[in-house]
Amino acid sequence: MKIWHHGCTVLLCAALSVCAHAQTPSEADTPDLSGNDSHWIEDPDTRCFAANPAPDDGESVSWSGACEDGLITGRGTLTWYRYGRIVAHDVGTFARGALTGHGLIEYTD
Repeated sequence: MKIWHHGCTVLLCAALSVCAHAQTPSEADTPDLSGNDSHWIEDPDTRCFAANPAPDDGESVSWSGACEDGLITGRGTLTWYRYGRIVAHDVGTFARGALTGHGLIEYTD
């Protein structure tokens, strides 16, 4: 079953663990990190970008983890905000700006 919420598509696995983020950028993709492509969202504090497959008005993020080539990477937490209010946390391993493998996505609602 797919759930669309706050720019994240997740697949719920039978064991209720959350699997890979949909639309993960491939190695061949060269992300536009100029700020002109709304499918990439920047944490203003870390200056690190995350994939944002379904951009929404008023959306922002904060990232606690490593940044490589301007993209969130490795283990960490990506917190999603809408108009300044926390709406979700993505916790897991990220590669080239997107959640990869198993992770946990928690929604405030």
